[in-house]
Amino acid sequence: MMTDGNESVNAYFFHGQDGNGEQYIDCGRGLTKREYFAAMAMQGFATKESSQTRSGAGAAALYAVRYADALIAELQKEDK
Repeated sequence: MMTDGNESVNAYFFHGQDGNGEQYIDCGRGLTKREYFAAMAMQGFATKESSQTRSGAGAAALYAVRYADALIAELQKEDK
């Protein structure tokens, strides 16, 4: 499964009116896959005592990004 860590997890649409009363649709990007994967790793660290959380939030954040990057790298490999 190929994936790109910079792809959006959940694009969203905003419908509105500009200053002249014209209707428009704006597409927001939301979180990237990398940000989402890192957030999931951080959530795991926060709910379970681990060596990363004992080292402090900064270390947990670093490990979360490393986990996210490792997952993205694995997902970018060609299926065998």
